[in-house]
Amino acid sequence: MGMGLLVEQVQPETPLKIVMRLGEREPIHATALGKVILADRSEEEILNLLGTDPLPKFGPNSITDVKELIAQLKLVREQTMPSTTKSLLKAFVAWLYLLETLLLRFRPR
Repeated sequence: MGMGLLVEQVQPETPLKIVMRLGEREPIHATALGKVILADRSEEEILNLLGTDPLPKFGPNSITDVKELIAQLKLVREQTMPSTTKSLLKAFVAWLYLLETLLLRFRPR
């Protein structure tokens, strides 16, 4: 199953706090950031990462069907965003992908 790796945190000024530890892994299909990253991937890449078996359920709104997740991600991609926002999002996702690649390549064994 595809997993995301938390590598940095920024705390908001508001009292809302979600506790995650650096290095903690979360199912990429079950987090908001994971879905943003997946939304920039092709259906083939998503299927290669997640497979076709049912996904684990982590909460009442968890999507467990990969095809349903892909359909939702397609809607996210089709939503109209200003081109500067799209560019920033693509740059952010590219940066995360590069960081993930570097971390996987240079992780201690």
